Amino acid sequence: PRSTRYYIAALYADRVSFGISYSEYDVLTDDEKHVFIHGEQGDAVKLEKPAEKPAIGDYRYVLQLAKGTDEQTLVFHLPDDALVDEKMKLIGSL
Repeated sequence: PRSTRYYIAALYADRVSFGISYSEYDVLTDDEKHVFIHGEQGDAVKLEKPAEKPAIGDYRYVLQLAKGTDEQTLVFHLPDDALVDEKMKLIGSL
């Protein structure tokens, strides 16, 4: 099975900050979504990842970020990859 939705995610993470750029496209409806989220040490970060890989597709992450009274939630997809795991652990530890 194939989906009409395609996505692109770019990650940056170190011990003090992170950035996630995420774009999602639906080729059937021409819908587009573009999000950039940036967090730093001291921000409240909650990261959820499914315990098991889905039968079809990639992991669906949910990131909640709170900077003072500003809160953002990002739902995004990433592949099962060792480098992705390393970066996501850094983000989860902030």
